Formats: sequence, C-alpha cells, structure tokens
Amino acid sequence: MSGKNNDPSSRFISESAIEEARKERETAWKRAYETADGKDAPPDQEYDPRTLYEQLQEQKRRKTEAYAESRRFANQIRKLDTEEIEFLETVDEENIKKYENSRRSEISELAKFKEEIEAARERNATKLMVKHNKSAISSLSRKPLSLHGYVGVKEQKNAAKEENGRVEKCANGGVKENQERKDGNNSDSMQSENPLSLLTSYGSSDSGDSDDKEEDGGS
Repeated sequence: MSGKNNDPSSRFISESAIEEARKERETAWKRAYETADGKDAPPDQEYDPRTLYEQLQEQKRRKTEAYAESRRFANQIRKLDTEEIEFLETVDEENIKKYENSRRSEISELAKFKEEIEAARERNATKLMVKHNKSAISSLSRKPLSLHGYVGVKEQKNAAKEENGRVEKCANGGVKENQERKDGNNSDSMQSENPLSLLTSYGSSDSGDSDDKEEDGGS
C-alpha cells in the first residue's frame, strides 16, 4: 500500500499535457499523409472539457430545437381552402381590371394629346397660309395701280407728242403756205416785168380759141 501513489492530483492530466499530445498527433498525421498521397491531415476536433453525458444532452437539445423550428414553419405554410382561393382570384381579377382601365385611360389621353398637337399644327399652318395669301393679294392690288399710273403717264406723253406734232404740222403748213404765196407773188412780178412772155401767153390763148371755133363750124 505504501508503494502506491495516493495523491488524487496525479490521476488528472494537465491542459498543457493535452495540448502537447494534440500537437504531437497532428505532426504525426501530417507526416503520414505527406508520405502517403500528399493530402493534408484532417483537423483534430477541439478539445471539449465536458463529460460525454453533457455532450449528448447538448446534441439532443439542438435536435429538439431544429425539429420545433421545422414544425413551426410547416404550420405557417398550410393548405388554402376553397374560399381563400376564390377570394385571391377575385382580388387578382380586380387588380387586372384596374390595370387595364388605367392602361386604356393612358392610351386615350395620349391620343387626345396627339390630336391637340395636330390641331395646333393645322391652325398654325392655316394662319400662315392666310397671312401669305393676304400679302400676295395686297401685292397684286398694288401692281395694277402702278400699271395704271404708268399707262396714264404714257398716255399723257403720247398726247403731248400728238399736240407737238399738230403744232409742228400747223407751223410747217403756215410756212409752206407763206412760201407758196411768196412764190406766186414772185411769178406775177416776173410776168409783169417780161412783156414778151405776156404776148406769148396771149397769142397761145387766141390760137386756142380759134381752133375751138373751127371745130365747132366743121361739126
């Protein structure tokens, strides 16, 4: 009895000794795997100072919590009854109708907006056309007036030319008449100055008268 170690502390292993033993095992495993196929050794499980009973109780508790969580989630996802399905279908139909109505209203508003734009363009085009026509009409109305004025001026010029022609004609006629009168006076004066010419003209007139008488007697 005296040879046995009765010290109770000798029956327990210190934590440093356990850590050294773990490192030695890891080193041995690494050497074995490196020589075998070059793969790394699996890591050692962390040291758990709890007893095996405590470890088993911990595992049981975790499994119970996981099962309760799964049942709770399964209770949330339950099968819908017929009334709930019909209600959801009705809600879906109402939402679809609302969407279709809003879509139709948007399309109609866009169409109205386009029509207003086209109408505004047509009004602007009509205004421009009317303005252009008015300007064209005013320009055309001004052109006949200017032409009429030109014709009036031309007629006045022609009348002035005709008047000048008549004046020149009258003047030329008077000059010619005066010249003729002057020429007649000159011829009379020349005949009066030349007695031979007067006798010759007188003799020719007498011979003409005698010839006429003979023709009358013979007949």
